[in-house]
Amino acid sequence: MAAAASSSASASSSSAASSAPARWGVLATIARVCASDDDLPPGQADLSLALAAPPGISVLTVPPRISPDPISMENFPAVLATDPSGLFLLHATQGPRTGPLMYGPNGFWWRRFVDAYFVCNARSATTFRLPDPEGNLGLVTQDGGRSFTVAGLQPIVGSDQAALLRYSSQTGQWTTEMLYYPLHGVRPWASHGVISQYSHSHLQQEQRLWWYDLSWGFLTCLSCEDEPDLDFVPLPPFKELPFISMAHYDIAMPEKPSVTVRSLKKPALRHGHRMVPWIGLHTCYQKESGEWLRRLDHEVCFDDIWSHRTYKALDLPKKIPNLAFVDPCSSDVVYFFLEDYIFGVDLCSASVCKCVPYTLDNPRPNLMSSKFVLPCKLF
Repeated sequence: MAAAASSSASASSSSAASSAPARWGVLATIARVCASDDDLPPGQADLSLALAAPPGISVLTVPPRISPDPISMENFPAVLATDPSGLFLLHATQGPRTGPLMYGPNGFWWRRFVDAYFVCNARSATTFRLPDPEGNLGLVTQDGGRSFTVAGLQPIVGSDQAALLRYSSQTGQWTTEMLYYPLHGVRPWASHGVISQYSHSHLQQEQRLWWYDLSWGFLTCLSCEDEPDLDFVPLPPFKELPFISMAHYDIAMPEKPSVTVRSLKKPALRHGHRMVPWIGLHTCYQKESGEWLRRLDHEVCFDDIWSHRTYKALDLPKKIPNLAFVDPCSSDVVYFFLEDYIFGVDLCSASVCKCVPYTLDNPRPNLMSSKFVLPCKLF
């Protein structure tokens, strides 16, 4: 069985961390559905949130009136985005759809369920259902969460434009802004998800949305600007996956990127000499001129991790783990899932800095990946 701390050094750092409030947390993207409202806190609560000290995983619970459909690995209430203010975006289907037919790459197929999106407030335990939502949505907030904007991006096939759909809590309405689409005439954009990034410094606060296609790269913009510019940031060479449409995006899709302050971190696994796996961490960042650049911050061989005394102390097998996320407060630390444990590796030293067991109702441990957790920074 793996130890909770990998060394005396990590134990002392864990003790120091426990004496101060955690500045971040990890939220399971699959919410738990309770039997009835009686299982929620007293009052008019729409949800409950069981907080765990990071890297332990916190779980959201909602009642059947929010998520009425049976949970399966194809359909489940999903947390899509989090914000330091305590707001987060939840998708939950609302029963079978009666039409219309949708066209996919292999012919017609049904959108089986009615989609619904909720902006949830963890502090007040309330939810707000968005009217007439469009898919592939991200969340940004203003004034510390007192107002919010939800935005979705829809490239227009055969055009050099993309529609940015925005819902503002201040107006209570959806608006559409047409943006220049930098990838027109190449091939369809396979949208695999969106990341909401919150950047905070003493100079400015910036909220950016990143839509990603794991076979290509990222489309990004400052979605709250009056006339935002849509930029394309390609994936590092040889890190792209084969083109795959959203209709075929499922739990087999490899790990999504993780966002840290003012840059985008993309962990990637590769195999080197003797097929030994490596972990590399790439950063996309923007110059003052607006140009996006990319650099390789770390590349570590798993042989070095497995042979380190901190990993040996865990008594875990020398197996390739599943990527989980980049630590939102320390971008040199990447977390992984292996068996029933989540552990962090400091890529500067190839040492394990923290390891804890976790238990979730869904998914099974062998399916755990970054798709099923959202790291969030707290202020």
